[in-house]
Amino acid sequence: MRPVRLELRGFTAFRNETVVNFEGRQLFAITGPTGAGKSSLLDAITWALYGRVPRVGVQTNQLLSHGATAMAVRFDFRVRGDTYRVSRQRGKTMAARFEREVAPDQWHLLADRATEVGTEVERVIGLDYETFTKTVLLPQGAFDAFLRGDPGQRRDILSGLLGLSVYEQMRESAQARVVGARSRAEDQRAQAERLADATPEAIAAIDAQRQAIAARMTTVRQQRERLSALVTLEREASERTRDAAAAQQAASNAAQAETSARETLTAAEQALESATQALVRIGTERAALAYDAERHTALKQQAEQLVQRAQARADLERLEAAAVVAQQACEQARAAAEAATAGAKTARAALTKATKARDTARTGLASSAGVALATVALLRETQARLDGERVAAERGASEAEQRVSLIEALTKQASEVRAELEGADSEVQRTTAAAAQAEAERVASDAAQTAASTRRDEAVAARTLAGRESAAAEMRRGLAIGDPCPVCGESITSLAEHDAPDLDAADAAVREAETVLQAARAARETRMQAATAAHAHLETARGRLASVQARLDAVEAECASAGVALATIGKAHTEATKQVATARTAVAEITTRATSNGERERGLALLLASVLSEVQPDAGAEADDGKKLEATLQAAISKHATAATAAGEAERAASTADEATRAATTEATHAEERAASAATAEAEARARLEALGAGDAADGEALLAALEAADVQAKRDAELDQEARAAESTRAGEASRLDERRTALAAANADVSARGVASSVAAEAARVAAEAYAVQWRKLNDVTTAPDAEQLARWGERVGRDEV
Repeated sequence: MRPVRLELRGFTAFRNETVVNFEGRQLFAITGPTGAGKSSLLDAITWALYGRVPRVGVQTNQLLSHGATAMAVRFDFRVRGDTYRVSRQRGKTMAARFEREVAPDQWHLLADRATEVGTEVERVIGLDYETFTKTVLLPQGAFDAFLRGDPGQRRDILSGLLGLSVYEQMRESAQARVVGARSRAEDQRAQAERLADATPEAIAAIDAQRQAIAARMTTVRQQRERLSALVTLEREASERTRDAAAAQQAASNAAQAETSARETLTAAEQALESATQALVRIGTERAALAYDAERHTALKQQAEQLVQRAQARADLERLEAAAVVAQQACEQARAAAEAATAGAKTARAALTKATKARDTARTGLASSAGVALATVALLRETQARLDGERVAAERGASEAEQRVSLIEALTKQASEVRAELEGADSEVQRTTAAAAQAEAERVASDAAQTAASTRRDEAVAARTLAGRESAAAEMRRGLAIGDPCPVCGESITSLAEHDAPDLDAADAAVREAETVLQAARAARETRMQAATAAHAHLETARGRLASVQARLDAVEAECASAGVALATIGKAHTEATKQVATARTAVAEITTRATSNGERERGLALLLASVLSEVQPDAGAEADDGKKLEATLQAAISKHATAATAAGEAERAASTADEATRAATTEATHAEERAASAATAEAEARARLEALGAGDAADGEALLAALEAADVQAKRDAELDQEARAAESTRAGEASRLDERRTALAAANADVSARGVASSVAAEAARVAAEAYAVQWRKLNDVTTAPDAEQLARWGERVGRDEV
């Protein structure tokens, strides 16, 4: 394969369309900085040929340029003098195409599906994907693996790239030739023994039989060729017959569609005629109805005036009765107002007497409240002083308890850290010894692996040399001077004799060396893991030792900040415990005194709270620490409460009487206003009735009858108008659909004609194909009967069994 031209777009670094022309170049190099796209050109060629790339496989979406939505590659190449073009595209859909140039710029399509393109490419080039990427195109990374691999890996890569396996295949082929030659010699020797009695007559009979068999085989081959042509004609005739039947069915369907379109057009014309007749009927009925809208409006106005006159007469009667009722209510309200005024005077006199008694009780209560207020102030001062002493005592006790807790915590923490420090130090010593031993074992395993690898390489080199010498010896065994060389094709001028090496011994040595190397590698890996683990344990132990030592230093620092030495921490704990007991005793004594003082202060405060909203305490009173103060204050409160209750009741009675007087007076005023308003409304209703006139009852009945008839006409006229609009809309829609159905009928007529022509053409093609099939059938069988598919199948089976 020789490349000719490469076009790519949207492929890795080549976002825009790029063309690379290889025409006229025998040897060339692709150079450029990293990322310029050198490997991408080779990837594009591989993808165009096989649809995949070694470094991404079939995941070719990774080859899209950044920001691109599609990629395409077209590759022209030449094989054995013919030029081919393979194209692939990937975007929303996948596309592939393989062509051969038959003339300048004229291409013949070979395949246009991905799987078919791959098959055709392998057929033309003669290489599948795996072989192409191993023998023609060295994948990126394979050379790096060659440089970094061990001798065995490098040997495998070179063998694969250079095709050195051909020598092994040649050796196997030579051995097979030797075995075959020996077998043929034995067969010929046995056959010679069997043919010892052969005569010229027997040989002539065998020649005649051979000629008869050859003639028969020629006849069978000709029958097969004629049968193949006949099967092709039968298949073509069947296909043309099916095409004719399909065309006939399509013509029949088109005729049915034309009939349906014609029926649909007739229905549309009938619907349009029905809508037109409905419009004529509605117009006739509206003309006969003779509805007069202006007369209807006048009748409505006259009927409304009639209703207003009846309403005015009823209003006048109702207002006359209301005026009489309002006058009676006004007289009753005046009498109730005079009675309420007399009751209010009596209630005011009782209120004055109750107020004097309440003022006297309030004066006594104020004096007692002043003494109680001064006493409460004194008790509160004492309570504040006791609370301050208690807070100070509790603070001292709390500080002493915190110091005891701190000393206990530091003691426990120091004990735990010392124990951990001893364990960490012991662990460091143990892991140090283990790490040293593991490192020594790892060094020894490295040396053992190096020795085993060297021994394996020597055994492999010896086996390779022995294999080549053995292959050369096998090849020489069946060759002579002047024969073509099986490697280079040149004539052999000399043959050297060499003894074949012992390949079995060489293979056994390689296997033994490989086994030793594998064991050494496994042992080295185990020792390396053990050494790594031992060093990791040592570092962990050292870190733990340093961490524990740092924690012990931190504990000593905390003891120093607390004013305690770590060596004498037990004595400090005893002293702090005694201080806690002394402080708690002082707190209990102060709490008892504060509780007693607070209870007395709360009792007086509750009594004062009940009277402070009623009286103002005497500001000049002195405090009294005696036990009778609470009883005296309680008696004054009770007396004041009784007087205040009586005064309140009298005040409420007076207020109620005043409110009743005001309500009665207001009601009397409102009754007079309602009586005057009723009289005014009566006069206005009488005036409205006189303005509307009297009216005749008979005229009113006739007016209502005429209005009812006009309402019926109006309703029917509105219904007819709605029906007319609906009929007009239906007629317009049917007219539009009529045009559409006429167009559809014309299209159906045209389709019927086209389908008829197509059916005739297909029928003629089927007839011609059937006639050609029949002619070939008669010619092949030399008969005049019609073709028989079953007989054709039976004859094909006979030909397949050589029964001619």
